[in-house]
Amino acid sequence: MPDHGVLIGAHLGVRNSYVDNDRRNDILNYEADLGRNLDIAHDFYPIHQQWNVSRLNWYIDGGRIPMVTWRVGTNADDFLAGDYDEQIRVRAQQAKQVDGLFFNRFFHEMDSYVRIDWGLDGADGAAKFVQMWRHTYNIFAQEGVTNAVWVWSPATFRWGVSPVPYYPGDNFVDWIAVDPYLWSPCNTAQYTSVTDEMGTAFWDFAAAHPTKPIMLAEWGAGDQPGTDHRERFLDSVGDMVKANPNVAALVYFDAYENLPCDWRLEDDADGWAAYRNLAHDPYVVVDSGTAFG
Repeated sequence: MPDHGVLIGAHLGVRNSYVDNDRRNDILNYEADLGRNLDIAHDFYPIHQQWNVSRLNWYIDGGRIPMVTWRVGTNADDFLAGDYDEQIRVRAQQAKQVDGLFFNRFFHEMDSYVRIDWGLDGADGAAKFVQMWRHTYNIFAQEGVTNAVWVWSPATFRWGVSPVPYYPGDNFVDWIAVDPYLWSPCNTAQYTSVTDEMGTAFWDFAAAHPTKPIMLAEWGAGDQPGTDHRERFLDSVGDMVKANPNVAALVYFDAYENLPCDWRLEDDADGWAAYRNLAHDPYVVVDSGTAFG
């Protein structure tokens, strides 16, 4: 957790190609437009894709903290039977090759529809997820991984499925996260602030775990032409972090990847200006070199 301020990060959708050098240039161009370096660079890895350790270390060399979102396997019972242990150990060995601390966002949004495909629905499913998380955590420990910062990251506390039963326990989690989006206009035209979008149940959960820093591991604001909803939502994020000192990282999802909403900001002058204001707010800016005090 930073000694002061809030870590600003982003996941960037593909701008030109998946070629590694292009992906690195995307980061550099984004930072140039933003007028500051990112504190966190966020990469997603599909089930069978190994990590690009070279790029993760390039992030670190540039003063950024990598965040890796990943999982392996396709079924909870097979997972718990040990069918994917070798893949987990490979990821653990890759984690040891990362030249510094990194955010380890294992199996994100377990409370979303993926829970059904994995056999993780209901109370029994939630108990299986807790076992899966602890099993993975213990394999990383057995392999000698000491630089992984474990981020527990449900989708939301506002759907009909509470993520609380999926919480592995304070001894197995370093940060708690949530993914609040302004679903405007694709799902609804109604405006909500980020505080309301995170939901009362989230804030109650956070209050019950006061030692855990809070991350918005994914967040975004869709644009609704003819309204100021996007700008108001972005402004509300600044208000929210100032009212909640445990919120210590904001990682924007700057992409349009098979989603009903387009979260990209750079082509929207007003939205980009609001985001830049947030990223340059003196309250927010943190020296990432001392991020983990």
